[in-house]
This record gives sequence, structure tokens and C-alpha cells, in this order.
Amino acid sequence: MPPSVRSSEGIGDENANLPDQRTMAEQAQRYFLRFSPTETVMLLTLVLALLPSNPGIGSVLLALISGYIYKDYGDFIYRSYLTLHRDLSGLYLIIIIKTHLWLALRRNRPLHEIFLGVVEKNLNKIAMIDIETSRTLTFKEFNQHCNRYANYFQNKNYRKGDVVALYMENSVEFVAAWMGLAKLGCVTSWINSNLKREQLSHCIETSKAKAIITSETLQNVLLDAISEELLKLSNVDVLVLGNPASGTEFHNFRKSLEDQDILEPKTKDDTDFRSHSNYCLTF
Repeated sequence: MPPSVRSSEGIGDENANLPDQRTMAEQAQRYFLRFSPTETVMLLTLVLALLPSNPGIGSVLLALISGYIYKDYGDFIYRSYLTLHRDLSGLYLIIIIKTHLWLALRRNRPLHEIFLGVVEKNLNKIAMIDIETSRTLTFKEFNQHCNRYANYFQNKNYRKGDVVALYMENSVEFVAAWMGLAKLGCVTSWINSNLKREQLSHCIETSKAKAIITSETLQNVLLDAISEELLKLSNVDVLVLGNPASGTEFHNFRKSLEDQDILEPKTKDDTDFRSHSNYCLTF
């Protein structure tokens, strides 16, 4: 084929390798006219500084920069305006939380003392609502329920650092057990209620718990792990918030709690804000 004659296929391949002039122009425009946010702020500051000494040029430059900011950042500024109230509220909340944490660390008061301070200010206000039973507890009543847990375990000679596993669904009892045991300096091991078999056994053994508080439903999951020889609880008390399964050595913990004192326990160990209050074990 003569050099002056080319196939259509060759022309297509050659054109495919040539850069699009429009694309090159857009890239050049973005390269030369695109400023970073920092550069934009610096340029705007220089123009504002120039404005008093040379109003004419300063006004023109200010108009150009304002147009550029609107073109490139107008959508961002508009969306920021729409979410400004939410963002400021979130920032305020973070500052409040950080301040409270700083004060708590500085005062170094244990968790249960901070809780008692809240109780004293809100004795007759609603603290807990049990959705399943529609039962409501005021702060005073809830604290008394926490004391039942604390007094039970104190009577069993539990001391600071002893671990009790909480293997139950989210409930009023979960929080009451945690706070009651915290008054003694005991550590609660929070075990995910979805865990079964090997994972459940691993978490219980890792926590080195002396007792397990569980529900009527979840005690069956414990029994399954025991029957498969995945879990050994020979030296661990299993406390069921309800009727224990027949043929087991599990205890009816709900009945035991009803017999406990509701007064504040006399703590034997010193605790502070940095003391361990719980482990969180999950997969």
C-alpha cells in the first residue's frame, strides 16, 4: 500500500493515541486556576489588606476571588451552612464530654460515687424503663436495686478485682449488676449474648470469672457448650435470673436478690476513677 494511502483502521488507532485537545485545555485550566483552600485563604487575606490602600484594584480582585470561591466551593459552603447547627451541637457535646472526663480524672472519684451524685440530684425522676414488662424505676429505686447486687456479692466475700461475667440480653438487670458490682470494686465481664460454643467458652475462660449471671434463655446456650465439653464450670457459680434448668447446679438468682438489703454496702476496698470496672468480650 502506498505511503499516502492509509487504512481506516490505522487512522482510528493513531487517533486513539492522540490526546484530546479539550481534555488538555481543561487540565491546563485546572492546573493554573486551581488553588488549594490554604492558598485561597492567603490570597483573600492579601486582597483584603490591599483594599484600604487601593480600593479600585482591591474591589476587582475581591470580586474575582469571590466568584472563584463560589464556583469551586459554593456547594461545599452551602452544605456546610445547612448542617451548621448539627455540627455546632456535636462540637458542643464533645467539649462537654471532654470537660467532664477531665474533671473526673482530676477529682479521681470512683464510678459508683459519680453515679450516687446523679442519684441524689434526681431521686424521683425516671431512670430505667423495662420495655418487656413496662416496669419503670426512679433513680432512687434503681440504686436500691443495684445495692441488692452489691450486698449479695459482698456477703459471698467478693472483693476488688474479682470478675463476674454478665452473659445476658440488654436489660435493667445488666446495668444494675454492673453498677452494683462496681461499688465493691469488682470487674464485670460483658460477654456478647450472640456468642455460642467455642467463642463463648473462650470468652468465659479468658475473663477468669468466678461467677456468671445469665438469663433463663441464655442458660440453655451455656448448657449446650457444657454438654459438648467445650466449657467447664466446676468452680464457677452460674446465677440465673429466673428458674434454673432442671438437673443442674445453677442458682435462682432472682429469688436470692429479693432477700438482699437495699442499703449502701460498706465497701472494704478503695477504688478510684482509673479502677477497672468492666471487660468487653466479643467477636
